[in-house]
Amino acid sequence: MTKKTLLCYLGLWWAINLSAQDPFFAHFFNNRALFNPALVGEAGALSVRGLYKSQWPLAGATPYRTMAVVAEESMPCSMFDWGLNLMQDVEGDGLMRTFSGGMMLAGTPTLVTRHGAARAVHNLRIGLGLNWAQRRVDFNRLVFSDQLDPKYGLTDAAGNFNPTDFVPPDFPGSLWYFIPSVGIAYKGLFNDRSPYLGVFSMGYSVHNLYGLGDEGFFGHQESILRIGTTTTPRHTAFAEWEIIPYYSASNYFYFSVKPTVLWQKQGELSYAEAGLRFAFSRAFALGTYYHFSSRPPDGVNTNWLSINVETSVLLSRANRFNLGFSYSPNLSGLQNFTGVGGIMEVSIALLFASSPSCKLIGRADEVRYRNDIVCPTASLSRRSKLYDHLWYGHK
Repeated sequence: MTKKTLLCYLGLWWAINLSAQDPFFAHFFNNRALFNPALVGEAGALSVRGLYKSQWPLAGATPYRTMAVVAEESMPCSMFDWGLNLMQDVEGDGLMRTFSGGMMLAGTPTLVTRHGAARAVHNLRIGLGLNWAQRRVDFNRLVFSDQLDPKYGLTDAAGNFNPTDFVPPDFPGSLWYFIPSVGIAYKGLFNDRSPYLGVFSMGYSVHNLYGLGDEGFFGHQESILRIGTTTTPRHTAFAEWEIIPYYSASNYFYFSVKPTVLWQKQGELSYAEAGLRFAFSRAFALGTYYHFSSRPPDGVNTNWLSINVETSVLLSRANRFNLGFSYSPNLSGLQNFTGVGGIMEVSIALLFASSPSCKLIGRADEVRYRNDIVCPTASLSRRSKLYDHLWYGHK
């Protein structure tokens, strides 16, 4: 069997016969709400984001691809933020596709404490994701074992294709199944008078919580053959802290370092990443991360290294454009199998300093911030919600 054929059927066999793993994006830095619904809307803007990931690009084979569109809204007039997401994952040279979508909602209880003239701001973000998914397989392109002739392969001696006794289902896919998620995250600014102390964040989430039955729109059966295979819960935890060694208020410039750790576990597979992100204001950032995976029952685990590059341009006083790119080569495990094929991920985003939901309920729609926060990486809304300071230097 060629590398192309084996890679094409590996994910498909896993999805049909075992409890499948979720489609994934390789990095936390641009996909935060997809990792934890409590992080939806935390940026401090109305945003629309497009995401694309390509994996295992071998010669002659279509890469595994994951695409998503995520819209998020920060609501400074309320304790709530919300978002919508749509995703498609394509595996096995296009043989299997997974579609998912839904909404996310986060609420933010806040606490402000004073230490002399300084304040510490604490946000406890609680999030809920209501998502549905469906898997589909192109059975017409599959080859089954009873079609293989020991001498002639897929054909008989006369060159005719061998038939199969497999009868595909009437609909080539699973039911729409319910994959709710819950998350909690803490976001804290410990001294609003210090320009060198950024925001600390950490959180935990559980995805694929069981639905309200085995089948139907609120069931949790993901089996393509309708044999009762249910979704496997996925656990995620993260922590990060942005530190600012240099800050210049007169030039609206700062340099920051953000250490990040992330851990995920689904079924028997676990994964972790750790790294550093170096940022020059909001204009440019460079990150490097090492990714660890658990050792499978047979063989060796696959680890990889990723390099991320981000740039952000302020189009006007209230509009921003973000572009992110990352590449991740395998360092072990599948390295010898996939050759030069790694993981490439691209993200683009448009952000707006407005809140249509606040405007609809008769509140100010512009995302306004109090001006007495010295730290250039965080802003505080009138409801003491901590957001990223996307509009730093342009108040």
